[in-house]
Amino acid sequence: MKNIKITSFTQNNFIMPGEILPLLSKINETQLKVFVYCMGKSEFDISVASESIGISAEDFEEALKFWIETGLISEPESVSPASKRINLLQSYDGETLAKAMENEKDFASLKDTVEEMLGKVLNKNDINLLYNIYHFSGLGADFVCTLVAYAVARGKANMRYITQTALSMYDEGVDTYEKLEAVLSARQKQEDMRSRFLALCGFGSRKLSSKEEGYMTKWFSEFDLSFDVVKVAYEKMVDSIGEVRLAYLDKILTDWHGQGIKAPEDIQKLQGRPKGVKTLPADSFDINEFIDAALKRGVN
Repeated sequence: MKNIKITSFTQNNFIMPGEILPLLSKINETQLKVFVYCMGKSEFDISVASESIGISAEDFEEALKFWIETGLISEPESVSPASKRINLLQSYDGETLAKAMENEKDFASLKDTVEEMLGKVLNKNDINLLYNIYHFSGLGADFVCTLVAYAVARGKANMRYITQTALSMYDEGVDTYEKLEAVLSARQKQEDMRSRFLALCGFGSRKLSSKEEGYMTKWFSEFDLSFDVVKVAYEKMVDSIGEVRLAYLDKILTDWHGQGIKAPEDIQKLQGRPKGVKTLPADSFDINEFIDAALKRGVN
């Protein structure tokens, strides 16, 4: 289980903030237990914490999400190596940066373009970060501008986030515009699939747990399944058990992935597989029977 570090209004004591009072009539026992626990612990492992107060790790995560959404507890983003390295980047003085903008026309043009994209004038620290990533990695202006557009679209229009993302990608070998385009295209596909699936399940804006997010990555990125395949599996799951249970759905999709299925038509292609590949007899093959068999295997 992941280790959690939270920031709350009070630490290491059990004094309740007044903001909790309007919520007392709405919260349940589990949510109250989790809140009290968080008031006394600023850092903990969910598996240990949940066991200590007598609830499941899943229920603990759900209750924790509730309090994070109220704003009474905040869960900071994990600090990545790239984020730490931002503080180690070269710090240029104002005179050096001014000369760079005067003598390096490409950088001056990039700086103006980034300001226009972000909708604000860059301060000295912002220009320093921009100059660092532009020279440190030799990333072209098209790379930087595409990354800025990506950050703006995600609501993170600041140079610190842009620099952190640039360094992370550079460490992963994403050092050309073509590679960046491929990575962002894959991320966009993942986000689109995720949004369509949440709408299909009726989850709305509910924040998913880390385990649920893991299923999304597994199906749409690792398995590279089409949305139509996931939708077929979803419909069969609902028909079979009458509810949305992602662990159940994962068993179906993992089984199908093992059969080489990535699109609905792949189910039909199983009929024509060469000898030695496990499949249903050709003379009795039926798509519905195949799906129902997968469902039964999923619950065993």
